[in-house]
Amino acid sequence: MKYDVLLSPNCNPRGANPIERITIHCVVGHFAAKTVAEWFAKSARKASSNWIVGKSGDYCLSVQEDHRAWTSGNAHNDYRAITIETSCDATAPYAFSDVEYNALVDLVVDIMKRYKRTKLVYPGSKAAAETYKIHPGEMILTFHRYYQKVACPGQWFVNHAESFVEEVNRRLNETQPKVLYKVQVGAYAQKNNAIKMQKQLKEKGFDGFIVEVVQ
Repeated sequence: MKYDVLLSPNCNPRGANPIERITIHCVVGHFAAKTVAEWFAKSARKASSNWIVGKSGDYCLSVQEDHRAWTSGNAHNDYRAITIETSCDATAPYAFSDVEYNALVDLVVDIMKRYKRTKLVYPGSKAAAETYKIHPGEMILTFHRYYQKVACPGQWFVNHAESFVEEVNRRLNETQPKVLYKVQVGAYAQKNNAIKMQKQLKEKGFDGFIVEVVQ
C-alpha cells in the first residue's frame, strides 16, 4: 500500500496498551490526505490521527501506529485504537464517496492483516464497546461520537457500519488458509493390510485413503 508520511507532534507513546480498536472519523470536505496531515502537523491544533484517507483514495500516515493520536477526545479509546480520518461530504449526513469508502476498507483490511487479526466486531454503541470482551484475533469498531458531542463520523457511515464490517471480514476470510484435521487409523508395513483397513472403513461409511511414507 502506497502512502505519504507527514508526522504530527500531537501524540503520545502508546506504551503497553494493546491495539484492539479501529476508530473511524470524518474530515468535513473532500481533501487530499496530505492536506489534512498538514493541519495536524501544527502543534497549535492539538489534534491528529494515525491515518488519513483522502478524496482520491490516497493515504497519509500522520501518527505512527505505536503512538496514541489525539483524535477522539478520550484517552482510554485512543491509547487502544488506530484512528482514521476519512474525507467526506461537507454537509450532513457526511457521505463518503465510493473511492473514499473503498480506500477505507482497504486500509482497515491492511491494518487487520498486519496485526494478525481475523475479525472486526461492531458492538453498535459506546456502552457495548466499553463492555465488550475482545477475543483473540478481534478488533472492535468505535466512533468519535461515542466520546464527544459531535456527529463524527457522520450518520452516513454509521448507517453503513454493519455492511462495512461485513466487507472487511469477507476480505479477511478470503485470505485465511483453510485448516484440515486428519485422523489416522493405523500404519502398516504391508500394503495389503492397509487396503484391508481402507475397505473396512468404507464399509462403515468412512472415507479413507492410503499414503505411502518412505522411512
